[in-house]
Amino acid sequence: MKIKALSLLILTIGCLTLGGCSDFLDVRPRNLKIVKTPSEHKAILAGYLRWCTNVTSVRDHAIMGGGFHFLSPKMSVYCGETSRVAKDLTDPETGLINPQVQVDYSWLHKNVNKWKQNYAFTGQLNYIIDNITEVEDDIEISQIENDAIRDYVKGEALVWRAWTLYNILQFYSPYKNNELGIVLNMTHYVDPINAVLKRSSQLACYKQILSDCNTALELLQRTPTTDWNVLYESEFIYGMMANVFMYKAMSGAAETNDWSNAEKYANLAIGNRELSADPSSLRRMFDMQTVPYEKYHSSQFTRRIVKTTPDFIEFSVQGYVGNNMYSGMIVPGLESLYKENDIRKSIYFFKHTAGLMNNKYNMYGLGDPGQGGIVVPFRLAENILIKAEALCRQNKDSEASEVLNYFKEKRYTSYDVAETPANHDGLLEEILLQRRLEFFHEGDIRWLDMKRLGLELDRGKIAGIDIKLEANDYRYTWPIPLLEMDSRHDVVQNPGWENIMFEE
Repeated sequence: MKIKALSLLILTIGCLTLGGCSDFLDVRPRNLKIVKTPSEHKAILAGYLRWCTNVTSVRDHAIMGGGFHFLSPKMSVYCGETSRVAKDLTDPETGLINPQVQVDYSWLHKNVNKWKQNYAFTGQLNYIIDNITEVEDDIEISQIENDAIRDYVKGEALVWRAWTLYNILQFYSPYKNNELGIVLNMTHYVDPINAVLKRSSQLACYKQILSDCNTALELLQRTPTTDWNVLYESEFIYGMMANVFMYKAMSGAAETNDWSNAEKYANLAIGNRELSADPSSLRRMFDMQTVPYEKYHSSQFTRRIVKTTPDFIEFSVQGYVGNNMYSGMIVPGLESLYKENDIRKSIYFFKHTAGLMNNKYNMYGLGDPGQGGIVVPFRLAENILIKAEALCRQNKDSEASEVLNYFKEKRYTSYDVAETPANHDGLLEEILLQRRLEFFHEGDIRWLDMKRLGLELDRGKIAGIDIKLEANDYRYTWPIPLLEMDSRHDVVQNPGWENIMFEE
């Protein structure tokens, strides 16, 4: 029996340091709660995880530091998928570009919340991972049950930490610069005031993320998952690892076996599952009207996470609302990428008198503008397309074509395999096009594809100002909050943002 005399877990994140609420890398809490047994650790973590899948549960997720920042609501605008209506771009009296438009259309939003909330959550997970193995047993249950709970809780926390660190790395590390990874705060600090944190290399970050995934898989071999867990599932872990290797493969931390590993883990994530060709299955996956907040399980995905806060997407009978950010208008040219026999076209879009509207989540006409949204990470369709791309990148064009043909047969009501490009470059281009079509306005997938592929995005002129994102532009990497740049931490700013000042 493993005993630890006293265990403390953060109850409310409050201010993360004694000096204030701005230094998100420090993890010292203001409020503490005594937690001694594996069951008590499970209850603390479960309170947060229930919120991820069922909004009717008690909103006690704040014990883990508030809502987890799954994605940015501006991604569809950042990616050039949707836009404001033209009349909102400029001031009708002056003709000048609206200040908020200039920030959002110029990719200059500071995006502090993703940094803050991810690191706050990681701090809580560190405590659980560090301590769950050593806490004293719950005397009301058997030794076997105590050990099983330890595995469940630690495994779940490891998967969340891996996903959280990966999310921070993707957004706050320059893609081609191995030296500028992120800060790996991998433990709960007893003395955060004197802790000096600095950025690790990208390679070190990837190794930690993959190590967490592999440890969770080892725990799954010993103690299979239960209904209590959210992400502690082999399919989800394999899917995340496939995505990690795909993203890493062309980064500053690239290694020769990345694409073969992406193929390997995509295969493991796919398993024996078949991609559905039924349009209703695809609609049901994202539909907020017919299946509101339902904890829906499917062979098409491992986890469907409900996000209830209104920063995901807001839609009312009048159209998009909330900071007047989203008109929901599809940018010119995007519709033409979807052929008429593409089942996604009628599911993702809504024909309005004003034009084609974004309706992937079927929220048009939903009365409550704060309905939120749905996140479906690492779903089956993505694993299949990762496999196709990984094969193509390894010059296994024949195998890649087979996978692509299989995918397209499930997305078009009629499909001739002769349409698949016979040459390598054309094949790769088609695979990447299918990623763009499949994951329209789905989290951050398109934005991160643009970042890893080094794509340009030219918005043309707005009020005489050229709005263009260059290939490998510094704005693909978000700025580290300025208040992290202090004498205690050796955290350098991302290149390009050094002289751009934000209020925080």
